[in-house]
Amino acid sequence: MADNATPGEMTNELLSGMSGSNINEKTLMIVSNIQDKLDSFFKKLDLVSNEVDSLKNDIKKRNGIEERLELVCIEATDQGKEIDELRRENKKLTGEVELMKSYIIRLEQRVNSNTVDITNQAARGMRNNLIFTGVKESDGENLFEKVNEIIVKELKVDPVKFDRIHRIGPKTNKSYPRSIVGKCFDYAQRENVLRHAKHLKNGIKIFPQFPESNRENRKRAFDLHKKYEGENVETKVVGEKLVFKQSGNQYREKISLPKANMVLTSKTETNYKVYHSDLITDGENKFQAHAVEVSSIKEAREASLQILKEPEIAKANHNVLACVYLNRNGELKDSMDDDMEFGAARKILNLMHDKEIANCMIIVSRWNPHGQKLGPKRFDHFKNCSINVMKKVFVV
Repeated sequence: MADNATPGEMTNELLSGMSGSNINEKTLMIVSNIQDKLDSFFKKLDLVSNEVDSLKNDIKKRNGIEERLELVCIEATDQGKEIDELRRENKKLTGEVELMKSYIIRLEQRVNSNTVDITNQAARGMRNNLIFTGVKESDGENLFEKVNEIIVKELKVDPVKFDRIHRIGPKTNKSYPRSIVGKCFDYAQRENVLRHAKHLKNGIKIFPQFPESNRENRKRAFDLHKKYEGENVETKVVGEKLVFKQSGNQYREKISLPKANMVLTSKTETNYKVYHSDLITDGENKFQAHAVEVSSIKEAREASLQILKEPEIAKANHNVLACVYLNRNGELKDSMDDDMEFGAARKILNLMHDKEIANCMIIVSRWNPHGQKLGPKRFDHFKNCSINVMKKVFVV
């Protein structure tokens, strides 16, 4: 019998050797059963062996997980470095933004201070000036003679020596005459003319010349003076300011546009419902009104800050504010801010009073990127935007 024979071969050899011997059939059957069982066992063993081989192959394949895990770790490390770099960059940018905020706030303060200085200088330059309105215009006119004729005949005072005198603006085809500005050589003569100007008739008026902002402030002061007079509150207009006689305090607008310091540093989050008018376009100019219902000074200030935090609105060249609100005593008051569009806020405020609009703040934005001038018709756009937005908030 060979040493390397399989169990099946060994059994067959044993059976063949037995076939020539005197062995009974029962023994042969037992041996045959043993062979069948051995054959079945080794078949199962082959199956197990195949499964083991398959498992080995799977294990070999799964060993690639380690390599993939290593790659994941490397990528995670790289991403961690990128996140750290982004954090450093974010910190740097945050610092730069804070620095820019500080510079913007300082710049606004300096601009405001310079604007006051420029206005004061302009006022001093106009100190001897008189404005004449309603004087008929004619070709080849001599304004020195024409104006002094009015002064002598209508005011009954001596003629004035003018350093210079001229019509304001280019000649137009409009029916009403252009205003005249004259610089008096002597300030005392200017004052003498103004004292007698109340006697003028025939639609001619004489008044001192002021810078545009001062003139608008005076108009607002006289409007308030008349209003307080109806409420039996004694006031007087001094220059461009309204002064309360009893306390000596000056009137100040309670609500105005928030300054850069408030817009850039405020953490207050509000959610007032803001209504927007349709956009009006005139050449390069665009106008749009924004309205909020308010019931107090506090709400109006918060709402104005919320509106001015909108980047597109903040970019506007002018944001004109007009507000009618209730004060602490439940009295209906108003406030305004021209934002260098002198006269616009007062016109919007008068419009609100005419239409009996209360507890409302309107801000009209004007975008004018290249400084295209529109003249007086810009006030029509401010008015029409305001009417449009009021219709969306109230029944007008």
